[in-house]
Amino acid sequence: MSYNSMKKASFIVIISMLMALVSLVINMMLPAYIKIKQSFNLSDSSEVHKVVSFLYLGLAIGQLFLGPLSDAWGRKKVMALGLLTFLFGCLISTLATKFNFLLIGQIIQGLGLGAPRVLTLSIVRDKFSGNSMAKIVSYIMVVYILTPTVSPTFGKFIVDLVPWKYLFVLFGFITIIVLQKTVIVYH
Repeated sequence: MSYNSMKKASFIVIISMLMALVSLVINMMLPAYIKIKQSFNLSDSSEVHKVVSFLYLGLAIGQLFLGPLSDAWGRKKVMALGLLTFLFGCLISTLATKFNFLLIGQIIQGLGLGAPRVLTLSIVRDKFSGNSMAKIVSYIMVVYILTPTVSPTFGKFIVDLVPWKYLFVLFGFITIIVLQKTVIVYH
């Protein structure tokens, strides 16, 4: 495998991980609903659904601002800003002792996830065109489509082994790895 082929493969892996992060976070949380309800002594089961609703709210707002901001500041800076924001949201969610703090953490996580959600395809479009771009996008979309299929099972496995807040630790760990590896994308 040539250096350019390895570099392209690394690019596809990193971009796929960034794109899948959004789906991974949302779908891994679903099996934790019962434990979240119990942890915060919520009387109404529908309250737990706010966890993903607030994440989506942050995601929508984040995409609105981070896309245009990346045109002004550059993709690398905004991606790093988004991933660091997501990490901060993970920290708040991990340390939340009240349900409202968890919801604040979810909004912040969503704001940060706006960066990988809106920028991954822009980065591909910046670097490639034509058939090459189409092939790369198809690989990325395969990962993106498969992620919601396997992530709830993985989330269930995690929450059966350890307390549900460790999901945020895992998300943070994955994000730190991706953040370090995004250097590959920009060379």
